[in-house]
Amino acid sequence: MHRAALLLCSLSLVAGAVQAQAPGQPHGQPPGQAPGQPQGQPQGQSLEALHDALHLDRAQEDAWRTFQASAATDTAGQVRAQQTAAMLPRLATPRRLALIRAQMQADLADFDRSAAAVTEFYNTLSPDQQRTFDQRTAGAQQRR
Repeated sequence: MHRAALLLCSLSLVAGAVQAQAPGQPHGQPPGQAPGQPQGQPQGQSLEALHDALHLDRAQEDAWRTFQASAATDTAGQVRAQQTAAMLPRLATPRRLALIRAQMQADLADFDRSAAAVTEFYNTLSPDQQRTFDQRTAGAQQRR
């Protein structure tokens, strides 16, 4: 009986996390907010401020555009999260677990794509620009 209660509590917590967290969003980061973006600041303004602070040269601009595109809100991922949240209450436990696993795998794939774009861009930066990038984006890591 204790195991059954523990399993139900775990399912509730996981289901709540799936419903609350948009795909591709790092834990604790509001949906639609780019990595390193201060809370309450529109994404475009944050990225623009980061761009200005980095003083990119012409050769780095292509990598910036790729990075900027990866930071854009993932509409398909948000729709997927909403559909998952709507379906969970109607599913039997094994199906619910399978759907939660699929959602988590999709979230991880979204994260991997985003992390690759950030790393690719970061590697084009000079050491001084990397320090600026780290300082400007560290606030989002601390809020988690």
